[in-house]
Amino acid sequence: MYLPKYFKKEDLNQISKIIERNGFGVLISTVNNEPFATHLPMFLERRDENGESKLFLYGHVAKANEHWRYWKQNHDRSQRSLAIFQGAHSYVSPTWYENGGVPTWNYAAVHLYGTLCVVDDPEELRELVIKLSDQYERNRTDPWIPDFPSEMLNAIVGFSMCVDDIQGKYKLSQNKTETDRNQVRQALERSMSENDQMMAKMMRDESEKQGE
Repeated sequence: MYLPKYFKKEDLNQISKIIERNGFGVLISTVNNEPFATHLPMFLERRDENGESKLFLYGHVAKANEHWRYWKQNHDRSQRSLAIFQGAHSYVSPTWYENGGVPTWNYAAVHLYGTLCVVDDPEELRELVIKLSDQYERNRTDPWIPDFPSEMLNAIVGFSMCVDDIQGKYKLSQNKTETDRNQVRQALERSMSENDQMMAKMMRDESEKQGE
């Protein structure tokens, strides 16, 4: 994606939090020379392989979804896919700037690139869906205990992506003056929108890191 240096985010902890909080992403591959996208929940995990620490993205699709057949056919050909995660985002009015300007949008987004492999071992697939369910159940007051019958697992196909490139973008008015950044943040804080409130917090946290 277009990634100006002042919006580029390289802190893996912050990037991981964006994915954890916004795990419902879009997985894109090229199938028959056309982009093919699947919307689905995913999770990121670090693993050690041959003494090297690597990042893997996991999820699953319905067996009826033809997307997985592409992964199975092409995993030995270095065919790469893209996973996109969208964090908080907010409209920014030019009236919030000290000297005016044009409308824009502040947002956080993460792109992960890598090669996908099918997870077809029954026990690995069961572990994958249990971990995915736990991510959304563990903070509930009455969490559901994962119990996936074999016939349900037979209806899905798991995948893992060995991540070879990570792009994090936090567009938080960093290219504006301190006065403009403060006025944008304050306007968002006054909003009743949850997205605006989340964006205001991100801007506030970023300002504190920069010592503003």
